[in-house]
Amino acid sequence: IYSSIKLIKEDHLKLICAFFSIGNIGFMISAIGMQSVESMQSLFFFLLNFSLVNFFIFLFASYIKKNYQSSSIDKIFKVVRDNNLCGIPLKLIIIFIAGLPLTFLFFGYWYMALASMDYSLKIIMIIALIFSNYAQLNIAMKIIDSVLEKDQPKNIQENISANKKIDYLQAVSFWILIITIYANALLSEAMNNMALRFASFLLANTI
Repeated sequence: IYSSIKLIKEDHLKLICAFFSIGNIGFMISAIGMQSVESMQSLFFFLLNFSLVNFFIFLFASYIKKNYQSSSIDKIFKVVRDNNLCGIPLKLIIIFIAGLPLTFLFFGYWYMALASMDYSLKIIMIIALIFSNYAQLNIAMKIIDSVLEKDQPKNIQENISANKKIDYLQAVSFWILIITIYANALLSEAMNNMALRFASFLLANTI
């Protein structure tokens, strides 16, 4: 809940990534503590989100910090304006940040909610999930607002600096990550089956 509250007011992507990670780790620890099939499935999807979506946000934050002297969400429209090669993957990741259906966060929240039904602290867990989901949606809306911000006219110096900002290695890494993320999401049935096997394996080796 603490990380979700901090996220609502945060505008810098590096700090957003840090609070995302704290929230993910909190749910993962809770999942391990519950020791049920649903909680282990939830753990699987939070691990995926942590290793792919959070990593993407960190890479993108590093990119705009390096090229625009700030990792603020307000700078995102400049990336979209100056470099579509890096801007398009960011647009595609928004639904995963928001935790919409068929995303890793959606399944993570879903299985965590199911797992919490058998515990006395289920109300606290449901509140934490709602807060977390709201914070994620809030960040996604901020990014959308920045992406849709009207282009401001660029002077000659901005045009020169924009040409220096194209980093093909980072652009390729963005595309590799976004293709991996979407490939996993599109194979949602297979991923859920894998999550079940993952849960069964962990429970068989820990109980």
